[in-house]
Amino acid sequence: MFVNDFAARDNLAAIPFPEVTVVLVTSPEHALASREEPWTRAELQSHVELSVHDSSESERADPTMFGGSRVFFLSDFATKRQALLSGLGFGWAPLYLIASDLEQGRLVEVPYERGSRYSFQPMLVYRVDRPMGRAGRRFVELLRP
Repeated sequence: MFVNDFAARDNLAAIPFPEVTVVLVTSPEHALASREEPWTRAELQSHVELSVHDSSESERADPTMFGGSRVFFLSDFATKRQALLSGLGFGWAPLYLIASDLEQGRLVEVPYERGSRYSFQPMLVYRVDRPMGRAGRRFVELLRP
């Protein structure tokens, strides 16, 4: 499984992948694009937050979510990007996916008091007692630069 945080365990091994930078964005027509001073968490909670639904069964809260009552879950980042471009809300998006949208002004970075960017290193985690086979190893080769 791919995870964005990993606590080492004896029965699990992790393969690190390149760091991913994530940016808080919205469309230039959205109300959150209207000022330069940072928004507070409470202010952001009054707007529709777009999020990709986590497929894990973890009950842990996602620390990157703002916790408001107006969260709209989408199934994948391509759909989320389209919703952001349409002005349906705001949310975190991987920089590699939206870099050209930022450069061309189709999306804008939302100033946030705790920072509008963060980075993490995704890991592919697998059980030590069930090492990857040829297909798994080839999958890793294709995904790593």
